[in-house]
Amino acid sequence: VRFVFTSTSLEGRSFWIVLASPIGFRSFLREKFWMYVLPLLVLAETLIVVSNLLLKADAYLMLFAAVMILLMTCALTGLGVGLGAMYPRFEYDNVAQTAAGPGGILYMVLSLGFIGVILLLAARPLYVYLSRKFLLQPVGGVEVYLCYGAIVGLCLFTTLLPLRLGCRALERLEF
Repeated sequence: VRFVFTSTSLEGRSFWIVLASPIGFRSFLREKFWMYVLPLLVLAETLIVVSNLLLKADAYLMLFAAVMILLMTCALTGLGVGLGAMYPRFEYDNVAQTAAGPGGILYMVLSLGFIGVILLLAARPLYVYLSRKFLLQPVGGVEVYLCYGAIVGLCLFTTLLPLRLGCRALERLEF
């Protein structure tokens, strides 16, 4: 919330430069997304890989965690940039006011809900894998692939829809 959500509001009173520039709001938000997602991905993936190495996790668990954190980082960054563009505050005394506003609270609530749903969807594939590995029980079937698909679909939806809505909100802003 502190960094990604407030990225559009940080333009402050100089947002007119963005308006006067030859790039559109879609490109503006896309660049904001990539500017934040790349360092966050490096940090998150490093933490996941190092912690899995320390825990001596096997290849499937490491790959699963790395892909999950990739998808979740992209989704949460897209959500933050998009909602930040939908709820910008260009006039502020302290940037923390922006993150503590209604848009910042909405971002936090939606982020927590998103993470909860992703964890619920990831539970079944992990249960099936661990049951086969440790209990030697053949469980699971097509629902594992449905969970994988739902995770990817939800992450794409959570990445792209807020960016699109944020672009529309910026186009409707009057200065």
